[in-house]
Amino acid sequence: MEESNIIVKILHPNDWEGYKGLRLESLLHEPLAFGSDYNEEKNLNHTDWQKRLADWVIYGAFNADILIGLLSVVPDTSLKFAHTASVVGVHVLPAYEKKGICKILFAQMFQGLLERKILKISLMVTVVQIRAISTYLALGFQIVGMAKSQLFYNGIYYDMYYMEKYV
Repeated sequence: MEESNIIVKILHPNDWEGYKGLRLESLLHEPLAFGSDYNEEKNLNHTDWQKRLADWVIYGAFNADILIGLLSVVPDTSLKFAHTASVVGVHVLPAYEKKGICKILFAQMFQGLLERKILKISLMVTVVQIRAISTYLALGFQIVGMAKSQLFYNGIYYDMYYMEKYV
């Protein structure tokens, strides 16, 4: 697989089935990467999935017709914060990791943010996700703070970094 074979598009409500499948897989594969939990989302109905796709900006990376990666962004809609957005989920299928898919998704997102006149993007990442932190730093994000005991999973509290980047 070459990077040139990857197509990135914004997912729409009619893409809900593919999105649901990869989203649930991501929650099982990387539970510390998400504030949501598999058991919370597995029973959502199709209208819940469609609403999310309508409300968020979700970039999907495809290799042929296979959805292999997701990057979910929530633009702030309030007047005073309309220049900002938050990354709320990133996942690439394990078979496609370390092949530049995340970089491709973020490049498309940065371009889309500029078109929407969004100047600053932020995210949170669990401090134990060393590879994700390294990726975000390589993409130009900076650590700007830490939230102590922000995520609770399997009886353990995890600290999270706040990271941001000006587009």
